[in-house]
Parts: sequence; structure tokens; C-alpha cells
Amino acid sequence: MDLSILRKVALFEGLTSRQLNTLKRVLKAREYAAGANIFSEGEKGDSMFVIAEGKVRLSQMIDGVGEEAMALMNAGQHFGEMALIDDSPRASFAIAHTPCVLYELSNRAFNEVMFMHKEIAYTLLWTLVRSLAQRLRETHERMRNFLTMASFGSQTETVSPFGPNNPLASLHEPLISLNDEKTPTPVPM
Repeated sequence: MDLSILRKVALFEGLTSRQLNTLKRVLKAREYAAGANIFSEGEKGDSMFVIAEGKVRLSQMIDGVGEEAMALMNAGQHFGEMALIDDSPRASFAIAHTPCVLYELSNRAFNEVMFMHKEIAYTLLWTLVRSLAQRLRETHERMRNFLTMASFGSQTETVSPFGPNNPLASLHEPLISLNDEKTPTPVPM
């Protein structure tokens, strides 16, 4: 495993060469063919991944729609890190979009590094917190944009982006109707 790959990973950017070598010893290289399932939504997560080569697609399965891609991750990016923080099930599927080489950091190895190397722990945890905060902000902005579109659709009858031929039409009801009434109630903005 080449340290130059680890240096490109934003999660590891604050680590010294000595610290990267320590981390390198606990990472496991994994290869996946294009289309291979890395992990599934709902399964117990026990590791995170760093992309050394290739691309990984993070998706969710939407009833009646199928796969909805949330992100396409490239070499140098990481995913699945929430499994290092809590015991909740995976929030998405991870699928090899192209053939890829990943470095897996298990929860057990992460905890050992955290316990034995406090300086690595401090740097990794702060970087992880900033990364998760950034992803939360991005998700918040996407939801704001989506809810704005939904609100617009409920206020105009003739130029609704949620017309019967629009694939997003099925999403209109759940977003603006929070009860079981037949008449949708607009979400206040």
C-alpha cells in the first residue's frame, strides 16, 4: 500500500508520515468488480472504506422507483464512516461503479488505533466530525431545495412540476401531507 494514496484522503490529511504508516498497518485492501455489492442498506456496519482506485456509487432503494443514486465517490474519498461511530444499520447501499480497490478500516482496528495512538485519534476524530458536518449541510441544502419544489408544486395547479407525467409526482403527497386526510396540507415554509 502506497502512502501517497493515503495522503490524498481528506480524512487523513492531518496525519504525519509516521502516523500514516501506523494506520496503513490496520487497513485491509479489498478488490471489487464493477457492479459488485460492497455493503447493503440495513445491514450492520462494522467498517469504513477508502477508495484507492475506481468509483463507488452510494444508493438507496426507493419503493416503486428502484435504485436512487445519492453520490458517486472517487479515488481518495471515503464512505461508511458512520459505522465507526455508532451501531446503527447502514443507511445506503455501496456498489462498485467501476472495478475498484478499497482500503477497509474495521471498527475493531479503528478502536485499537484510537486507544493506542491518542494523537492519531485526536486528528482523525476532528476530521471525521468536520466531514460529517459538511455532509449534513449538503443533505440539508438538498432537502431544502426539494421541499421548495414540493411547495411550489402544491401552490400552482397549471404549472406544477409534479404533474401526472412527472416521475416525481408520487413524492408530492408524502412531502406535503402529514396526515391521512384526502386533501393535502401544504408544508409551511
